[in-house]
Amino acid sequence: MRLSADAEPMQPTVVAADYRRERRQRAEAILLRNGVKCDGRSAKMTTQTFTAVVHREDDLYVAECPEVGTVSQGRTVEEAVANLKEATELYLEEFPLPDVGRPWLTTFEVAHA
Repeated sequence: MRLSADAEPMQPTVVAADYRRERRQRAEAILLRNGVKCDGRSAKMTTQTFTAVVHREDDLYVAECPEVGTVSQGRTVEEAVANLKEATELYLEEFPLPDVGRPWLTTFEVAHA
């Protein structure tokens, strides 16, 4: 098909399969950086509630999900948690967790010098 000289060039469109493949590749890259090998499994979509533990390191906030083991960061607490949510979603797409219930959160004291 030929376009006339005054026709605007077509913008590429992202189809759903390409988007899913890109998300899977991003998740695999994150996992490989953390030493986890991907096996390509997939599971049905569910909604779960997880814990975000946030602390400050220099000028960034670091957010960790202890139930899954995912970690992310951001310039604000909100950005760190949003990035953690995305990282956790990507991880769970490839490695679904068994339903083991909510963890207990407690504190403890340590004597040290």
